[in-house]
Amino acid sequence: MGLLQHIKKWNIKYASLWEEPDNKKLFDGPYEEFLKLYESFATKLKKAFPKLKVGGPQAIQLTSLEKLAAMCKEKSIPLDFLSCTQYARDPLHFANHMRDVRKVADKYGFKKAEVFLSEWNFCPRDWSNLFAERHVPMSMHHAAFCLASIISLQEVVDMAFFYLWASAGLWGLFSTWQEPYKVYFAFLFYTDFIRKKLKKIPVTLSTLGNGLYHLAGIAKDGKIYMLVSQFRSPAEEFTIELPADYKKCTVKILSEDYPKGEGITQI
Repeated sequence: MGLLQHIKKWNIKYASLWEEPDNKKLFDGPYEEFLKLYESFATKLKKAFPKLKVGGPQAIQLTSLEKLAAMCKEKSIPLDFLSCTQYARDPLHFANHMRDVRKVADKYGFKKAEVFLSEWNFCPRDWSNLFAERHVPMSMHHAAFCLASIISLQEVVDMAFFYLWASAGLWGLFSTWQEPYKVYFAFLFYTDFIRKKLKKIPVTLSTLGNGLYHLAGIAKDGKIYMLVSQFRSPAEEFTIELPADYKKCTVKILSEDYPKGEGITQI
């Protein structure tokens, strides 16, 4: 079955071309050749499926995205979304980079184009020796980093894809023996928070911007929920100022022994 048949059969909404075309290991040719390939890809797919969103290309460098956007503007080629791959050791890097991606899309007239972080995770110190830090994905350090990153990405990106969910080992959520790493539970905390469909509210943290990342919202019943990640923060204690006179607080902590000991505390 060809590509067009697959798109129709599975009702595919988005179509992206390639994976890191500015990475010589994944596209062994000049980037200009990829741009020609994208022109053909996007034009033909859009003609066959006008409602299909086409874009890409999961590039590493911002300049690569800019070259693609510039070509699409010059030749009136469809570009419904821009996507990139990023790894970092600072949770704020992803949000800052995606703001730059948004600026690129707007600069070339694609203000309605979505922006995707198509692949993200903690960055190894040495890409030639990935397993030198094989202890990282099973650590609380990694869980705090990933939660801080996704908190920072709120309202900055249309979609973000953590790399990766299922695989065991360095990049996944589970060990080879299918034991969940701490990051798995961090994402559970995040999912539980998002599913409450809260109305966003401002709260003040005493050491905000010093390794603390948070989301806060209020439910229809008046309860306030917060999600806080403490990543590389020197603060052993911090205070939270809520916008109303709340006298009772329940704290659920993702600790080293979670989920055996949930660490639920009444304050």
